Amino acid sequence: MNGIINVLKPTNMTSFDVVAVLRKIFGIKKVGHTGTLDPMACGVLPVCIGKACGVIDYILNCDKTYVAEITFGVDTTTQDRFGDVVCVYENNATREEIDKAILSFVGEYMQIPPMYSAIKINGKKLCDLARKGEVVERKPRKVNIKNIEIIDIKENKTAIIKCEVTKGTYIRTLCYDIGQKLGVGANMSFLVRTRVGKFDIKDAITLEEIIKLKEFGKLSECLINTDYVLDCYPKVSITKNQEIKFLNGNFIRTNRVDEGIVRVYDKENNFLALGSVIKSQGEIFIKPKKLFV
Repeated sequence: MNGIINVLKPTNMTSFDVVAVLRKIFGIKKVGHTGTLDPMACGVLPVCIGKACGVIDYILNCDKTYVAEITFGVDTTTQDRFGDVVCVYENNATREEIDKAILSFVGEYMQIPPMYSAIKINGKKLCDLARKGEVVERKPRKVNIKNIEIIDIKENKTAIIKCEVTKGTYIRTLCYDIGQKLGVGANMSFLVRTRVGKFDIKDAITLEEIIKLKEFGKLSECLINTDYVLDCYPKVSITKNQEIKFLNGNFIRTNRVDEGIVRVYDKENNFLALGSVIKSQGEIFIKPKKLFV
């Protein structure tokens, strides 16, 4: 079986735990998630099965949407409510100040990754160093907060926000940075990921539902076609003779004019591969880029 599952990850479970469960359900080792979601967080976790693992990098680069709760007045070691308290502030921020501080982060800004993260420095994960009590210098990374919607603010103590962000953005750190800008401290007390690229939480499926599908012999029903995430690329159909050559790594001629990446299908409309359209010696060819068969 090959395809993508839009998994609704529960809390108190790592992304790797989800992968381990799905490996047992499908009986195959080639299973991979498309971007770590913290154990305390829940929500959308696209998981690739079999040859669909070839699109993991494409999904990793997608924008993501989160709903988070910010609790003001307390900084923690992990920048969320599960860490040790570092500092408690007198929270005297007004509603107007909170609104202004939150919305000021819309756009690009340089974000310093948290110590409790899977980023590696000199071959060592930051989270492993943090658990030993070590703190190392981290280089700021440019992230883009494309949109922030303030859903609710309760007594100026907590705020619920919905934000659309680019790859590599830490929502925990965004909450912390908002607290620092206000001068009252803050940590992330709740997080749900509602969207990853084309995958929306309203269509997500739980692990329990996947297990039920297996019991009824309908496991394939939870799989989304691999090319679902690649429809931004033009579609090209090739003949049977071309297919044999192409799948053996050979270039094939095409009548396309525009260079770039294309989706390649056989005459029965089965998705075969991504190809690159190139020009060479006055002719136009498609060369294999990534096979999915």
